[in-house]
Amino acid sequence: MSLYFNDLSINGKFTTSESVISSLLTLYAASKALSLRLVVFKDLLLRSAIGDSDLHSIIVMGGSSQRGLLLGWLAKSGPFGEDDQLHVDDDLWWYEQIEVTDQGLGETARRLFCGETAAAFSSSEGCAGAFDKTPLDVLQGLPDEPVSTVSARNIWSIDDLADFARGLRKEPTDWQSFILECADRHDLLRIDAENFSSGITKHPFNGNVVRRSFALLDVLNRIAKGLQEDGSLSAAAMNLINDHFQGDKAWFSDEDPDDKDVFYFDDNYGGGKKIHCSWHGKIKTPQFRLHFQWPVPAGQKYIKVLYLGEKLTKK
Repeated sequence: MSLYFNDLSINGKFTTSESVISSLLTLYAASKALSLRLVVFKDLLLRSAIGDSDLHSIIVMGGSSQRGLLLGWLAKSGPFGEDDQLHVDDDLWWYEQIEVTDQGLGETARRLFCGETAAAFSSSEGCAGAFDKTPLDVLQGLPDEPVSTVSARNIWSIDDLADFARGLRKEPTDWQSFILECADRHDLLRIDAENFSSGITKHPFNGNVVRRSFALLDVLNRIAKGLQEDGSLSAAAMNLINDHFQGDKAWFSDEDPDDKDVFYFDDNYGGGKKIHCSWHGKIKTPQFRLHFQWPVPAGQKYIKVLYLGEKLTKK
């Protein structure tokens, strides 16, 4: 789960350089102490903090230790939104007629739109309390012709940040804990740990794979809750199929017919026999695929998920 800094909340309303430095240092220390992944966009440093003075110039005038820590965070180490930014169809995002596509609010909305857990943090001092409210409604598309509206949770105080952190599950920090967490979170999926391990552990650990996989698995788990004895689906499960298995924005799709023979995986829940799993969930950064058994045999009340790893075809 990620917390995204709301760029619009740095809007020239700080009163002193000391308050700018203190506010940022307090936020940085709190995010570290609470093990929160606080994401910023690099242009944040260019935003006005006191009148016409931008954030970067104020930090540069601070003490050497403060300057080194804050520029190390905001200019060098991040994490930065640009490094694993999602892209979706109709990828324009607005807040009250201001475009936020390449800002924290835009990325918060994209993550929520794609089924991930995300929230925004706003600097109350930096905008004179203009963002002391939640949720923040972010429009997708054009302001006059929105495609959708995403309501993003917004946090603006350190106390609320601590309450928010206490309600979160810790994000895995290595592949093995991630595989265990996949099974723990999704009771109606049969996740093949052996196949998962062989598919992902040869790659460097990637937090984006973790977050996107959890979003995909959550949808499959909710679909599994709607499996009926005769193989049909409940109305709620059918809604998920309509939302995520169809159209240009589909999270899940079948492989090209020419490639279907590639997608046989060992089913370690079924004595090691091969199961055909050409249906897959998509992760774009990096190009990973999550293959699962679909459709589910009549009477089976769970979904087998047999592969997570790099895309297996060149197409």
